Amino acid sequence: KNSSLKINLKSDKTEYLSDNEIYNFFVTSENMDEITKIKNTFLVGHKGSGKSFILKYLSIPIQLIRFSEKTSIEFDEKAIGILIQCKVGKFGGLREPNDDVQLDKDWINAFTHIFNLCIIQIFLEGIRDIFEIKKDITANEINCFLDELIRLFRFDMSITTFEKMFTFIDDEISSIQEEYQQNKLRNNDRFYTDYKTLHEIRKSFQKCFKKYTNVEPVFLLDEYNELSNGQQKIVNEMINIRHPVFKMSSVPHGYIKDRIVTGQIDIDQDY
Repeated sequence: KNSSLKINLKSDKTEYLSDNEIYNFFVTSENMDEITKIKNTFLVGHKGSGKSFILKYLSIPIQLIRFSEKTSIEFDEKAIGILIQCKVGKFGGLREPNDDVQLDKDWINAFTHIFNLCIIQIFLEGIRDIFEIKKDITANEINCFLDELIRLFRFDMSITTFEKMFTFIDDEISSIQEEYQQNKLRNNDRFYTDYKTLHEIRKSFQKCFKKYTNVEPVFLLDEYNELSNGQQKIVNEMINIRHPVFKMSSVPHGYIKDRIVTGQIDIDQDY
């Protein structure tokens, strides 16, 4: 689309590309209609086959570029994409000590809560961008949604802003991470959200933002294979029981494919 942009798609990883580069160089896959359906989907393919590229293309920042360029795709009319990077150390660094042991209840509670906090923080960043760039949601709608989050997470807050919410979430994650590192998770009476929380957040989002009543938040988990076995078990419970919509850049070919549940889509190709 823009001849002044030049990158080497064979060597440049998606994480190093700008939003405009992703937007301009994206090539539609033959499986695109299947990928953008509102259902849980695992993307499986060799390294460099375009899994992360697709997820970033479906995320809020590039959706906003398409809206401004009036080049929306069908996905944009029915979904809002929240991109989550599953890197080492993400989610408070809470990795279970041994994949073979039974998961400890206190660890499950702490990881689930931090996972929910990380997702809502990224979700709020996207909503702020929509408010500032697309300008089709109101300050009253944002306040309604923030009030819903305070209720769901039982935050000790009243009137708030994006910045105060981000600071509060950062402090909450840091506090739990410190308890984890000091082996003190079981010695507190902290409130933890659970596997139902993302389902409730989806309902609150659709209730508070009138223009988005029929729009589905879609959680895009990039590098899903970097989650440990225990972390994946918890995410899979969220998927299988409460069905929040996830798109996952999952295990590359030749890796531990038995860690993937149903819903694979093979996109093994070059872009």
